Amino acid sequence: MQEPYHIDYIQSLIIEYPPRYKTSFRYVSEPVGGRGKYYILINRSPYKYLLLFGNYWQRNEKSIGGQIEISELVSSSFIQDSFTGIEQSYPFESWILDGVVLPGTLVELSTSHLNSEWRDIFIEHTGPVYFHTLKWDAKVYEAQASLGMIAISSELSGKIHMLPELQESYAVLDWVNLHVDSKSHKIIKRIDEGLSPYILKVYSDPLKVLYHLQNVWKEKSWLRRPYRRLMMELALNRHLYKLKLWGVTLENSMTHEVIAGELGYTLGRTYTSLTGFFYRHNSAWNNLGKVQLILLAQLLKEKGISFWNLGHPYMSYKTKLGAQILSRQDFLRRWDDKVQADTIDIDSSFD
Repeated sequence: MQEPYHIDYIQSLIIEYPPRYKTSFRYVSEPVGGRGKYYILINRSPYKYLLLFGNYWQRNEKSIGGQIEISELVSSSFIQDSFTGIEQSYPFESWILDGVVLPGTLVELSTSHLNSEWRDIFIEHTGPVYFHTLKWDAKVYEAQASLGMIAISSELSGKIHMLPELQESYAVLDWVNLHVDSKSHKIIKRIDEGLSPYILKVYSDPLKVLYHLQNVWKEKSWLRRPYRRLMMELALNRHLYKLKLWGVTLENSMTHEVIAGELGYTLGRTYTSLTGFFYRHNSAWNNLGKVQLILLAQLLKEKGISFWNLGHPYMSYKTKLGAQILSRQDFLRRWDDKVQADTIDIDSSFD
């Protein structure tokens, strides 16, 4: 795993290769002999950006090649100090990244890319592969998800893009590996015996969960307005799509308080988590975030889901739950097999 770069080192690169041009979402250093450095900024939250730094080389007057060397999270203040005031301009006649795109490069997504043959170009690459599109279309979203990508939204050049990612590795939970700690086991036992008011609910309408996600994460949420609208489109016209969106909550059946939950989807015999929430203000709810995950895992197993795609593996709660970390190659091999089946309905009829 790549060690974090010291911010002084990244700053020294910017001083040595200062961004002179702004080309769509790239910042580009002055080309010398048809070669130079470029930067890509991906907004991850109001306070953090993912900074990608790499080399480019000119193929001809209309295309370049590129390769990322560094990817690192940096603060918004760092970005403001280094990248403000640069006007949109182009060092070449046009700026098209041509040929096979190398790890970490941001690739514009088109309908011609939405197939496994094109995706498989990237399987052997190390590092993440990001795609972007301004086309907030449910069919495009479903197609990228079917290929094993997980999409968020991000602001690039003042516009909200869909940003699917073909991850370098994935956290995958197989039911045989599900870990239930002793505290959670006691709570779930009481729920099963009818001695506890907590209940897991699964909704085909995600509106309730979208509200709570926004309420918990506020401006830190990547569920920007176009993404939320797209989620409602998938829900309202779910008969048109193989991808089925779900809102999951853990609630108190007596007080109707919502405690924890998540947004996710089923495709074939798979389930994928997008994002979740947990209200931490009530100490009586300690451990209930974990209980929600365990109850959902048990429900998915009961419904016939083959495995749970938990996405990025770097959050420790996923491995504590029992998830194994799979390489891109191993994950896609399993994913492609199970996603071909008819999509499983996990609705608990609480609409």
